[in-house]
Amino acid sequence: ACGALSWRASHHAPSAARLAATAVHGNTRLIAVVLGSRTPRIRLRETMRLLDEGFSKSQREKTTKG
Repeated sequence: ACGALSWRASHHAPSAARLAATAVHGNTRLIAVVLGSRTPRIRLRETMRLLDEGFSKSQREKTTKG
């Protein structure tokens, strides 16, 4: 599990809808930005997917190098 450090959402116009988030797990910090999704729920889901995928990839790389 990761800890969300911060996030920022904007909904001013559908074309400008975005969510930016940072998270840290161990010594790895990631930033995810999702733009233009139809709903806030989709933006949140995609943000979490990107962070999960990034942390998984980071862990695999550490394991193969380690």
